[in-house]
Amino acid sequence: MLRRFPPAHFADEWARYLRGQGHRVRTSAAGPEVVCSRNGRGRRYRWLLVASRTPVRRLTAAEHEAVLRQIDQGRARGEQVFVVVKFDPPINKVVALSASRAAKASHLRASKGGIPWND
Repeated sequence: MLRRFPPAHFADEWARYLRGQGHRVRTSAAGPEVVCSRNGRGRRYRWLLVASRTPVRRLTAAEHEAVLRQIDQGRARGEQVFVVVKFDPPINKVVALSASRAAKASHLRASKGGIPWND
């Protein structure tokens, strides 16, 4: 789906993080860069994982189309869809934003909040 896959272990790390937040996590048939979960209240989520080596990440045209496709699939399944960007060192941060917002944004930036993240 997405051109620049996050490190293979990031999907596992993100799943562990979600479990720590009370989510039940399952893998997606869409690929290793898509993680689906359900929180304790039963809300469903779809997480699209992306990596960046720089503090600003721009989605390619193919990635943008893939995000829009995942938004449609998520809506059909009643899921809230988010794009999660893992910014590599020295930034060491994860930023999650709604997929519709990410699709509209020209750039995804590490300076917009986020979670400190250490591999």
